[in-house]
Amino acid sequence: MRFVLSSKEAFGSELLDIPWADAFLSSKILVVGIKDDGSFGAVCGVRSVFNILTLYVCEKCRGRGIGNQILEKTIGITRECRLGFILLGVPYNNVQALRLYSKFGFKEVVHLAKPGLRIMMLPTDFVGEVAYLFLCGITSLLPNVFWTYVVQWIHDRTVSDVKGVAGCG
Repeated sequence: MRFVLSSKEAFGSELLDIPWADAFLSSKILVVGIKDDGSFGAVCGVRSVFNILTLYVCEKCRGRGIGNQILEKTIGITRECRLGFILLGVPYNNVQALRLYSKFGFKEVVHLAKPGLRIMMLPTDFVGEVAYLFLCGITSLLPNVFWTYVVQWIHDRTVSDVKGVAGCG
C-alpha cells in the first residue's frame, strides 16, 4: 500500500463510499492509503481549527499495521505544517484504537461518560503542550459541562457544515 497526501477534490467521490465521509471531506490534511489495485485501503484526515483527526482503515486491511503507517505519515505532515496539536475522540470501549493512539503519544484530556467518549490530544510542539495543559486545567474545573458543549460546538462547525455535499448524511 502506498500513502499519498491528497486533496478532497482528487478523491471526493471515492470518499463518499466510506464511513464518516463528511469528516474527511472537510479535511485540511488528507492522507490516503491506496492498495495495489487502486482502491482505498485507509484514509486519515485532520480538519478544522481544532485539528481533529479522523482515521478509517477498511475492514479487509485491518490487522496489517496500516493504521500505524497512515497515522505516522499524517502526524509527520501535521508537524511539517506546524500544527501545534491534534485532537480526536475515541469510544471508551475501542481498546484497539486507544492502544494505537497512546502508542503515538496521544494523551487523554477527558473521559465523557454520557457519550462514552475519550477526548485525546497529541501535542506536537510547545504551543500544543500549553494547549494540552490549558484543556486539562479547564477539564478539572468543569469536566463534563465544558466538554459536552465543546464537542457539540466542534461537531456543528466541522462535520455539519458539509452535510449539504452530495452523498453526505
